[in-house]
Amino acid sequence: MLTNDAYRIYHYVNDGYSEKGKYMKKRLIVILSALLLIVIASAVFAGIKFGVETAVYVKAGNGASLFVSEKTGEPVVMNGNFRTVGNTKTGDKIIAVHDKRIMETYPAQTNVYFCIKIKSDYKSVNSETYPSLAQLGWLEAESGSSANEISFRYCRIRIPGGWKAEDMMMTGKYYCDSDIKKISPKQGYENGYMTLAHYPQNNFTPSRKGLSEEEMILSNGMKAKAGYYDGSQDWKYVAVTESDGYVYENFGLNHEDSLAALEIIKSTTFA
Repeated sequence: MLTNDAYRIYHYVNDGYSEKGKYMKKRLIVILSALLLIVIASAVFAGIKFGVETAVYVKAGNGASLFVSEKTGEPVVMNGNFRTVGNTKTGDKIIAVHDKRIMETYPAQTNVYFCIKIKSDYKSVNSETYPSLAQLGWLEAESGSSANEISFRYCRIRIPGGWKAEDMMMTGKYYCDSDIKKISPKQGYENGYMTLAHYPQNNFTPSRKGLSEEEMILSNGMKAKAGYYDGSQDWKYVAVTESDGYVYENFGLNHEDSLAALEIIKSTTFA
């Protein structure tokens, strides 16, 4: 268990007490090393799987927390009610302890037990250093790029630059309500699009043939299920299981845009 001593150390180190800072920094390393050893030993004894990453911390534009692994250079969304030791901000160097189960989305996701700040202002995080994150809208709060927050009935969605949303009416007999939201890359529908529709009484019944489902966690903690068919890496639908019948469907998005669309879906919040 981390004591208040560690927080006093952070105070001295981060506020720039030169001699005390050097001394406190050494004590900090010792305390954090001991903490990690205790956690690791406890996890091994309990048979709990875990991973330890040295990484750069990122606070995304949609409020989610990510780390960018120093080992792989890949960003990972930090899920779970984890505790952060130290006043962590974007660009700080951290140690993240997680459950080692990596969800293969982009960015990837994992459940984090806790993370520890070990260095302030370690690396710049912007559209130049992490262009893929900026393109998906994860760095909008840092880079200042334009983002739209659109509404559809009781939910709101963040649409990053490079994407557009428009209202659409369905004609004919469908199980969903006739008004839907159409979201697509700005380069045009030739690369596909996705829709967001409302199915009354959760009356969305996808075919079970060749179907596999994966659980997703939205940025506000709500659960959703992504459906994949016949071993495809691209999702066909995402049903927000904790909502009253809201479903996204993929109509021909290419693989890269399908991954980007998943990040847009994760931004969904409900009133």
